[in-house]
Amino acid sequence: MNLSEQKLYVYSQNGLLSNRVEYSDLVDKYGEMLATSNSGQSFIFYQKPEVTIFKLSIFGLHPVQKFSLKTEIEELKSQKPATEAIDVDDLLRNDDVSFQVNDEFDVCLLIKLENEPRLLLFRKFNTGMF
Repeated sequence: MNLSEQKLYVYSQNGLLSNRVEYSDLVDKYGEMLATSNSGQSFIFYQKPEVTIFKLSIFGLHPVQKFSLKTEIEELKSQKPATEAIDVDDLLRNDDVSFQVNDEFDVCLLIKLENEPRLLLFRKFNTGMF
């Protein structure tokens, strides 16, 4: 992966280069790539407030799921009374969110808060393409 040139290199199990994937068009459309799974098969692109999960194949990156971070946090606020004071718009403006993803497209969001150390949001998805 070359982040500065926005390129991914796909290799076979034998170590032969099978494809070069340039993803600058995806960055323009879906935002910056912020997280990669341990195996390098799943990726999170983030363009406020939308989060898009991509899967890597030998043919390139393909979108798997998309969701609104603002909607997810609002839903969490309605379920947990201790989070009612969170100003979602302010939170999204201050970039206090970090992402993790695994190969099953489960997303973990760590949200930094002033009064509490962190707010954890876990989102599990079906793997159907959209």
